[in-house]
Amino acid sequence: LSFTVMCNDYLFDYLFARQVGSIGQKADVLMCITTSVKSPNILKAVAAARAKGIMSIGFTGKTAPQMTELCDLVLHIPSTHTGKIQESHIVLGHIICALIEEEIYGAEYNPARKKIETFV
Repeated sequence: LSFTVMCNDYLFDYLFARQVGSIGQKADVLMCITTSVKSPNILKAVAAARAKGIMSIGFTGKTAPQMTELCDLVLHIPSTHTGKIQESHIVLGHIICALIEEEIYGAEYNPARKKIETFV
């Protein structure tokens, strides 16, 4: 379903919530990234995940009261500078992906870990 069609029919505020509602499953984890923490589409997606029993992780800036209330885990970047927040979100995303891949494929899969262990 294209974003344009969905937004025309349901408003942009429900873009991600509709997707979570239709394909999300209990074993899934929803990761939401926001610097403004005011995006209704993100907040509605997290609410949809909560309603389905889906774990949610929020990546935010310094303050995020609504995300803190809705998400199971919130990774706050202690800054109000958008660029720094976004850079930190990228780094955290890469770390999380590497840890997931290592969990699935084993420690030998992660070339970064080999470099770190060799360095230390």
